[in-house]
Amino acid sequence: MENNYLKEEKISVLLRKFSIFLITLVNNLILYKISVSSGYDTAITQGAITLAFKVFGIVISIAIGIVAGGAPIIGYNYGALEYNRVKKTLKYIISIVLIVGVVATILFEFFPNIFLYIFGDGGEGIDKEIYKIFVYKTFRIYLSFILATCLIKVISIFLQSIGKALEATIVTVCRDVIFLIPLALILGLCFDVDVFLWSAPIADLLGLILALVLLFITLNKMKKSE
Repeated sequence: MENNYLKEEKISVLLRKFSIFLITLVNNLILYKISVSSGYDTAITQGAITLAFKVFGIVISIAIGIVAGGAPIIGYNYGALEYNRVKKTLKYIISIVLIVGVVATILFEFFPNIFLYIFGDGGEGIDKEIYKIFVYKTFRIYLSFILATCLIKVISIFLQSIGKALEATIVTVCRDVIFLIPLALILGLCFDVDVFLWSAPIADLLGLILALVLLFITLNKMKKSE
């Protein structure tokens, strides 16, 4: 049982890392193609999206760390048929992750300048003012549904911890690969950079809906078992 869990954990981590790599590659290729036609220097758009990914990764790592810490508790109680404890632990984890997501959203929407001070203003050879404006726009649009992404990770790891490997994989892959990449291609190549930025929040919303459906189905099965 423990070996199976470790294997599933490694597969899940591998999928997460591969999806991040794929998203980064696709986004950079799209931005390279459409930045100039949208009125932006390529270095500005790619620099802004890279900065957004760095901050995104930090927030998501915090969310994953929180739920991963509770996963063994959930798995143990699920195996012991203590479903009430499973649900209480899940609620507790969600409440903490909600706080993380809300704080991140507030920072992204109202104080994106903080991240320029921390990570720099884009380096030499670019228009600092335009870079600043585009970074603000990127944080306020591209990362606007970071809370949904955090909840998607919570649900994915929760499903994995109770042995629902297929459902966990679906939740992990759909948001990043099935939803985000096609949306980035469609919105980026058919419109412009500003519209492209909406690909992430739309993918977050679709991914959260799917994750919630799978979560409710799982919780209903647990309720029937009780």
